[in-house]
Amino acid sequence: MVSEIPLDVYKKVYREIIKEKKKRKFLIHLIIYIIVNAMFIVENLLYTPDEIWFIYPLAF
Repeated sequence: MVSEIPLDVYKKVYREIIKEKKKRKFLIHLIIYIIVNAMFIVENLLYTPDEIWFIYPLAF
């Protein structure tokens, strides 16, 4: 026999699932941001070390 889940329990579990998905999306975005900006820093320091321009992408 199938037992029914109360609506408040269902809502709570649904909110937790949504929260975990948002957290995962944020962490993926943060990791990509760090990797791209690290590449900008390396590129700046290798090719034009006399001009520091990597600060602008970091700030914006």
